[in-house]
Amino acid sequence: MPIAAAQMGGGSVRTAAAPSVAVRADYSPTQRMESFSSDEGGPPPPPLVARLCACPRTLYDLWREYEFGYSGCKPAKDFTIQERGKDRYKYYRRNVFWTVVGRMVLAGWSWETACDKVYAVYGRSLSVTKIIACLIRDKKEGGHPELRVMAT
Repeated sequence: MPIAAAQMGGGSVRTAAAPSVAVRADYSPTQRMESFSSDEGGPPPPPLVARLCACPRTLYDLWREYEFGYSGCKPAKDFTIQERGKDRYKYYRRNVFWTVVGRMVLAGWSWETACDKVYAVYGRSLSVTKIIACLIRDKKEGGHPELRVMAT
């Protein structure tokens, strides 16, 4: 017995035949592609949801949320003022980290190396929440000396 049939409970596997489609002879393939790619053709894609992750586990997750979005949501760097205001407490606290890493990236570091540097300064044993609290504390004092980046 084939593996697929065994996994489906031992019965036979049926395949449905595709319905036949009539194609007009004067309708070229390029015209068909243009009809699919036109803006008038279908409904617009749904807008991305502006939502922050409930509990990022690592600083790497936090940066990915800012740069690329988390679980199909809109990237935090693209939030509007209204979207930032919906969860302003989380956004404000995370923005301190995003600013520090963003400065390092602009100075030529990769984002992974920048996150590693933050971990090296504060320790990998601290949670993301505690690292952000330390970054906020240090921001009030001018920033941590090892995380200051000089413009080149």
